[in-house]
Amino acid sequence: MNILFRVDASIQIGSGHVMRCLALAERLRDQYANVKFISRLHKGNLNNFIMERGFDLIKLEKPSNKIDIEELMKPDIQQYNKWLGVSEEQDAQDTINCIIDKKINWLIVDHYALGEKWGMQLRPFVKNIMVIDDLANRKYECDLLLDQNWFNKYENRYYELVPETCIKLLGPKYALLRPEFAAVKTPLNPKTGKIKRIFVFFGGSDPHNITEKTLHALCQPELLFLEADIVIGENNSHQNVIKKLVENRHSTRLHIQIDNIASVMANADLAVCSEGVNTWERMALGIPSISVITAENQKIMSEELNKNQLTYLIGEYSNVNADLIAESLYKMIIDQNKITEQRNRIKNIVNVHGCEFVTDWLIGTLSYGEWKVKQAKKEDMNLYWLWANDKDVRNNALNKELISWSTHKKWFTEKINNKNSVLYKIEVDNKPIGQVRFDIEKNFARIDYSIGKQFRDRKLGWKLLKIALNEFHNNYPNTVAGEVIPENIASAKIFESLGFKKSIVGNNYFFTKKPKNVILSNA
Repeated sequence: MNILFRVDASIQIGSGHVMRCLALAERLRDQYANVKFISRLHKGNLNNFIMERGFDLIKLEKPSNKIDIEELMKPDIQQYNKWLGVSEEQDAQDTINCIIDKKINWLIVDHYALGEKWGMQLRPFVKNIMVIDDLANRKYECDLLLDQNWFNKYENRYYELVPETCIKLLGPKYALLRPEFAAVKTPLNPKTGKIKRIFVFFGGSDPHNITEKTLHALCQPELLFLEADIVIGENNSHQNVIKKLVENRHSTRLHIQIDNIASVMANADLAVCSEGVNTWERMALGIPSISVITAENQKIMSEELNKNQLTYLIGEYSNVNADLIAESLYKMIIDQNKITEQRNRIKNIVNVHGCEFVTDWLIGTLSYGEWKVKQAKKEDMNLYWLWANDKDVRNNALNKELISWSTHKKWFTEKINNKNSVLYKIEVDNKPIGQVRFDIEKNFARIDYSIGKQFRDRKLGWKLLKIALNEFHNNYPNTVAGEVIPENIASAKIFESLGFKKSIVGNNYFFTKKPKNVILSNA
């Protein structure tokens, strides 16, 4: 598969978007996908870092406008748009110019400034689009959406923001962590409530320089006994001051743009940090934290984590100083129960294999998820209509005309109320991936099935049809039959591989199969 990432890093954007995309990209590459990146030449970009990780990268032109960092931190969607440096339409066209005449199976975009308009422009040039997001503040044109953030109730977080056929991967189960976190977590020694070593990280660029404030806090006499690991990115503009502070404090180490952050973090008893990608890395290793909101997009999640005692939030960057950080550290040090309680709450929040799960949804066999056959319900009407009017479904159907909503509504209502029609919706981890229908006609049942376009060309149709057949034959003793046009080679192969007998009726293939060892579930 050919997979393309559209992601940026800059002084304003930070490094987190690129870092989580790299984690996913490396897992995809391990599964033999051909992976490339497109990134703009912003000040503070990580383009060289991406290429050092062995990925091909296409560089988009450097924006000409100058942007004020403080202005960008205001809670306004338009501010996120300025992070792009060009208009959304221009960025879409620039991206199209890079990929035209290339076969792209998945275009993965991780950018707060790119939404539905951008996706609609790219749609004719790629097979599938995936969005990685944290904000749920705009509409998206995509086939798969990932939001790895933790919320008490996230099921409706993207309601009406994505197409109904979009698969939504929500929560830290899908956190994009590098393999090193799984490797470090396994031999991790149990922690006590005692704090001896601190991990400090406020993102790659840390534009508000909370790192320096934390170092001043750690230099207060009652905290000098603590060991500290300070992590910054290569784009941190306060490097020189931070280096001097680190040099003047004993048992303090400075790490700049490191690859082994998991092993550094694993030694910590407590983190002082901002919320972002690193949140899930810390939780994966069971490290409690004192957190500071450093950007507007962190606010909702930070407050939610604090409310549920998954972090200790001390405020927004503008209200945080060295004395407040020192006071908060001292409180945690003398209250070991507070540390232990937070560690117990976070230990099962994050799955260190999130990259594997996401990769499976993108290019795999969906073997990590639980497959289920469910009866279609009235609320599935629109989803079935969208599936039925998919271009490939119509091309492979006996009737190739688009189906109007009024026609579909009447048809669907009749079908779910007809005892001779059995409509199955196939789900993986409660996410619908396709449908199988059996229309009982005298001595046999005619099969109709389809799979969501995200999952085609991956040999999943065989499994989808097999589990539906098993469910049907557990309840009905009928011979089943499927009619396939000659051009639909994939379906013909699936029927043959499932043991159907092939014949020719008119211009089409006709496949039939009698049930074996029928066990009626209500017998």
